[in-house]
Amino acid sequence: MTCSIAPGKIILFGEHFVVKGAPAIGFAVSKHAKVCVEKGDFQVVSEQAGRIEQGSVLYRAVTRLIASASSIFGCSKDVRILIDSEIPIGSGMGSSAALSVALAHAYLTHCGASFDKELVNKLAYEAEKEVHSKPSGIDNTLATYGGFLKYKSGVFEKLEIRLGDEVDFLVVNTKMKRQTGRIVEKVLKLYEKYPEILVNVYTAASVLVEKALDSLKGKDYESIGRLMLLNHGLLWTIGVSHEVNDLIVHKLVGKGCYGAKLSGAGRGGIVVGLVSKSLSTRIEEELRGEGLEVFRVTPDYEGVRSV
Repeated sequence: MTCSIAPGKIILFGEHFVVKGAPAIGFAVSKHAKVCVEKGDFQVVSEQAGRIEQGSVLYRAVTRLIASASSIFGCSKDVRILIDSEIPIGSGMGSSAALSVALAHAYLTHCGASFDKELVNKLAYEAEKEVHSKPSGIDNTLATYGGFLKYKSGVFEKLEIRLGDEVDFLVVNTKMKRQTGRIVEKVLKLYEKYPEILVNVYTAASVLVEKALDSLKGKDYESIGRLMLLNHGLLWTIGVSHEVNDLIVHKLVGKGCYGAKLSGAGRGGIVVGLVSKSLSTRIEEELRGEGLEVFRVTPDYEGVRSV
């Protein structure tokens, strides 16, 4: 049996504004999807969901990836695929991309193929099309390479950023169901209605990302936190926050986080806070005591690898 893991992701700055050419910053996190491949009759089994039925989106994504890899290297399709993911599904943390990347890596390793991460990323991106139709590529790229990434107008830039061990990120999962496509559509309609106003908001979002780059490189955590709050405010302005997101942001900051913001599509999903490691355990326990699903993550700088 051959196994690989790939990390999930968090968009730290700039989500939604990218549709108008603004940049965004994301990073890979220490929550992973694990995929194991072994010889056997073709089937896909999830530790969380049981046997994956034919015709499902996940089954189609897996078979598309296997077919693509097999056509390149002539690998056998007679494999049993075992999935075990700790990344919350539908939360905006790139669960499907991490799974696709881990699968590509594990399958190619099982096959004995000679490959690099570029090919893994390419195969995973094709699989992601079954899940998201028109994926940006951010999720699978972060899952493949790890670390921090800047994205702008379809161009990815790996960032030489490493945060210190003195901070954690706290992630609160609202578990609210939402459809990303509809949220994006509403944002675009709002822009069309008030372009002379919102053009300034999008400009501010672009400037904010550049300021955030400097703060991240300098490990200026107070500045990073303040910029996270400003970014959340901009997201609220374009209508993608929710009272639940806002409440959690206030809770995180009130309990001692440097800053917090929603991450991803919004209208639920996750809220992420930056916090000193000395406070993270206490805040995490307090939030759990209030009935919230919360966990700590740190950046994953490795990306996909065998385990």
